[in-house]
Amino acid sequence: MWGLPMKALLFALFLFPACCLATPTISVTANGQAIPDGGYIEVLSSQDMASLQLEIAVSGNDTDPVALAGTVSDVTIQAIHDSEFCAAPAIGPYIVAPSSGWFICAPLTHTISLAASDGVNADATFVFEIRVRYVEPKGPFCNLREGTARDDCACCAAGPSAGAPLAVLFALLARRRRRE
Repeated sequence: MWGLPMKALLFALFLFPACCLATPTISVTANGQAIPDGGYIEVLSSQDMASLQLEIAVSGNDTDPVALAGTVSDVTIQAIHDSEFCAAPAIGPYIVAPSSGWFICAPLTHTISLAASDGVNADATFVFEIRVRYVEPKGPFCNLREGTARDDCACCAAGPSAGAPLAVLFALLARRRRRE
């Protein structure tokens, strides 16, 4: 008589939490290399987000849909959007791959804060940084003083579609004026 209710109670108290109340997980890779929680990626100024091949893998260890929320610090004119680090609730695993924006302001550190939530269990959090280092500009503006563009500049080889964003152009012109 007490057998069935007791089994249900034992399942609810002992087995259910172990198999079904698992915290979601987040893992991040850049160019196929794992980034640890609290780690960083170093990029060069003028590099774009797509070149990082950033992948954020989100999974829930049960059948609850998992939502991803993300924020990026110190974003101004780089066209990097928080929304690319977010996802609506879905049953995992799934991957989010941000690809918009440029790293044109240097030196600068962007802190990316991620949180995965299934609305039932504890949230999973993951924080990493993208550290932008300054690189001497190259491209068709390499020899403006001499009035020629060098063919060995990186932007020249990439073609006109890979031209620098307008902000980089303004920075180069301002630097040229300071030298004169």
